[in-house]
Amino acid sequence: MNYNIISTTDVEPPEKRIRTLLLLNPKIELNINMAVIKYYHFGRQLINKAKVNAKENNLEKAYVYYTRFMTLFLETIKEHPDYKNVPIEERNLNYRALRKAFLKTENIKTKLLEQFRTQYKLHQEQNKVIIILI
Repeated sequence: MNYNIISTTDVEPPEKRIRTLLLLNPKIELNINMAVIKYYHFGRQLINKAKVNAKENNLEKAYVYYTRFMTLFLETIKEHPDYKNVPIEERNLNYRALRKAFLKTENIKTKLLEQFRTQYKLHQEQNKVIIILI
């Protein structure tokens, strides 16, 4: 008797799935001809989209929107030549939004990892090595 072993592993490990979500956030290219304040408006739109998706329990999209917001304002925006001209009130509002976004993102990440671990474990149990008798 010959045995062929077939293994299926379509579901990625949880940590890899989180990293894959982060790859959906390419760096936002700044257009120095665009007013810097428009990026702040865009940031508010990202936060609103994240909140809506979180409410609808679409945690993956919410995670992507929150991380995109944080990337824009922690890494990218400072490269804009007019960054220093943004009113201090606007920067302070944005700073508070960043702090909240960070906490929400960490919370969502925890929930996603739990969800992904459950899915991965279920997938592993359902798709254990199948032995086919030839």
